Amino acid sequence: VFALLGPNGAGKTTAVKILSTLVTPDAGQVRVAGHDLATDGHAVRAAIGVTGQFSAVDGLITGEENMLLMADLHHLSKREGRETATELLARFDLVDAARKPASTYSGGMKRRLDIAMTLVGA
Repeated sequence: VFALLGPNGAGKTTAVKILSTLVTPDAGQVRVAGHDLATDGHAVRAAIGVTGQFSAVDGLITGEENMLLMADLHHLSKREGRETATELLARFDLVDAARKPASTYSGGMKRRLDIAMTLVGA
């Protein structure tokens, strides 16, 4: 786990965009998890998960549905997606709330769900 902190204007967002292959660096070579950003962006994206400052949780669907949506986006099979969702919901103590709309979650629960969603693509 890596956290990036700094004052406004320090370049945190730009650094994350570069490291997650959303933008190309102006100069130099960048490697993430041993993969060259310029030539092996797919491998970089496969090796990382990014959770931003603001939640990616969809409040209109349940926590479980949010997890299964992420599993679908990562092209997991239905079985693997369900297993991964079940495991992560348990790991983040969200089993009791899994079938409730995410809009009813507390701020901390939404944050835990957001992090769990990031880990679907392990």
